[in-house]
Amino acid sequence: MIRTLAQPQSYQTTAVNIENNLWLTTLGYDFNDSSLIEKHFTESKIIGLITALKHSFDLIVVDIPLDSLARFPALLNSIDVISLCMENTIYSAITTLRNISLGFTERERISYLASKSKLVVTKYNDESIYNDEIITPERLSELIISEGFSEDFEIELPVAGSVPYISWFGKQIESDIPIMEQDKRMEGAYEGILLRLIG
Repeated sequence: MIRTLAQPQSYQTTAVNIENNLWLTTLGYDFNDSSLIEKHFTESKIIGLITALKHSFDLIVVDIPLDSLARFPALLNSIDVISLCMENTIYSAITTLRNISLGFTERERISYLASKSKLVVTKYNDESIYNDEIITPERLSELIISEGFSEDFEIELPVAGSVPYISWFGKQIESDIPIMEQDKRMEGAYEGILLRLIG
């Protein structure tokens, strides 16, 4: 990732080609050179990378924590759609939205983020209930507004989909077999989410 940020035009030598036109770059778990991270993991470098890659790809997926996005507010201008992930519990919704409010100092930035966001429910639990109703993804989007979880989210978030809860989700790292190859529900869920995010 650091090498790709430093030279985005050379992504073919710094990223991994998974198949066809699918490329991946990531920060290794054992990477600990903080000076290089500080030098290259900056707002301008990330925007430069996205801008450069847009010339070669139809879709660029950036997995970035909300706190990093809050540190780089200008990055919102380079992003077409944000996958706002939360579990279908009241606690998860309130915590996620509170963290957004605490991270972004300018309220208009939060409204801008909200306007670009689509809701993805992770670890979807069909037994999660609020006021005797199952919290479906659509119901969660309604509750965010109707219960006033955030003053900055004034319209219901479009729902991109949900990822079913599977107790052994974390074990795919140990088995080295992607969960999509082990459970067809997951394959359908991820494909549907991706299509709704880009559609």
